[in-house]
Amino acid sequence: MNYDLNLSERYDGVAAEFWGLMGGNTPEADLAFFEQAIRDGGGRALDLTCGSGKHLIPYLQAGLDVEGVDSSQPMLDACQRRAAAIGRKPALYCQLMQALDLPHRYHTIFISVGSFHLLKEREEAMETLRRCHRHLLPGGKLFVAAYRPEAADDPNHREGGCGDMGPVTRPEDGATLTVKCWVEKIDSRNQVITERRRYVLTQPGKATRTEEAVLYQRWYDFDELKALYVSAGFTDVFVHRAFSAEPATEWNGWLVFRGTKSEGANQH
Repeated sequence: MNYDLNLSERYDGVAAEFWGLMGGNTPEADLAFFEQAIRDGGGRALDLTCGSGKHLIPYLQAGLDVEGVDSSQPMLDACQRRAAAIGRKPALYCQLMQALDLPHRYHTIFISVGSFHLLKEREEAMETLRRCHRHLLPGGKLFVAAYRPEAADDPNHREGGCGDMGPVTRPEDGATLTVKCWVEKIDSRNQVITERRRYVLTQPGKATRTEEAVLYQRWYDFDELKALYVSAGFTDVFVHRAFSAEPATEWNGWLVFRGTKSEGANQH
């Protein structure tokens, strides 16, 4: 199967346009959670995998100092246009999170729901955590929102399951965008799900445009992800339950893993 796009590396084309219009499918509770984390941290924050600005734009409107990183230039362009509409021009960088290399250091870095799972290889995940640690000021915190897919615990979860998202409408011309999703493979040994997506753009009076994409999602055991934080140099690793202050001790819906860069850690 040939794919137009590997979504685990970047969003582009119709896929980028779809998510730009939809604003992502993350739980609304995460907006308030990460805003409070930024306020508690004080100073500059980094929205790592900011996309078209679902989090970043409201935070700018709230007067917070937030920069953004994403691997998709079209998504960053959409984010910059949205920021311009409210009179702001945030610093945005087009980079892979596992290759993060920025001129600033931050009080808070956060990776919103699902994005960390797009790192197919375990070493990519480790490198991302290491680079986040490097980009934090002493005392700074990294927040990673994570979940455990049903396929990880359900031996009867079938490959080939299908679901739809959308439609969303493009305001300027009434075009509609939809996406169909298939689970192509569940690799329980390596803890990776391969999902196929078909994006469809329907424009009035024009031929329908279709793009195929592949998406990899790696899942983690609860203690495994905590251990990765520690291996990357973080201390005081804490897990929040469902975007709240309550602690979690096992997988149960959405969780947020938090780690701190110690005050005595070296700056690079």
